[in-house]
Amino acid sequence: MSTYTSHLTTSREKPTFREPPCKDLVTSSHVVSPERTATDLLDKVRAQAYRDACRAAYFGVEKVYKAEEFIKELDQKLTGGQIGEMTALTGGVKVVWKKRLTAKAGLARCKTRPLPSATIELSDKIIDDQERLINAIAHEFCHVANNLISGDLRSHGPGFKEWGRQCEAAFPDLGIKITTKHSYRSKFEFIWTCCDKKCGKEVGRHTKSINPKTQACRCCGGLLVQTNPVARTLKTRLECDVEE
Repeated sequence: MSTYTSHLTTSREKPTFREPPCKDLVTSSHVVSPERTATDLLDKVRAQAYRDACRAAYFGVEKVYKAEEFIKELDQKLTGGQIGEMTALTGGVKVVWKKRLTAKAGLARCKTRPLPSATIELSDKIIDDQERLINAIAHEFCHVANNLISGDLRSHGPGFKEWGRQCEAAFPDLGIKITTKHSYRSKFEFIWTCCDKKCGKEVGRHTKSINPKTQACRCCGGLLVQTNPVARTLKTRLECDVEE
């Protein structure tokens, strides 16, 4: 048989494969260990925390000029620019963001002497999205209009409610709701989560005031781990999941 013929015969033969000598090792690589499960969970928490932080940082810059622009629009549609004219000598309606204002979404302060002035204080911690921003500014602007134009110093009297109805009618596409109370909850900058899977309670604080080494979950006594922003010490969470 020639060399060419032998080459064709060899190429047509079906190749044979040997089973790996350590078949158990190949199968065991697909088993997810508790350590890996905990790591994946922390990776998801870290990714979500990063997205939330980016979104909050962008809105933190955006809300400053959006508040000022919306106040001008409210003044034009509701009062025909009267508030701007009355407060022109005192700098117009001023917007002040307060980090320590946590009981209310906003607060309006008006003066008529010696010159008319108005300041709207907004909660930096409670107002964290577009809907809350619009409703809070509209609410406080109704207070300003009621005080400076109507001369009514009552907090939520008939005059305020009338301005609220006019505001809702002027912006039907924004879905503004002028109410006397709100159920907003402040979003905490620091969050700790209980490691016990049966509990999983979250504890929030505006400052880093919880020490997991000395403080435990008040519900079950479990270990607390900082999940927002994600702490660097991941070993504690991994050991906790493995023990369970």
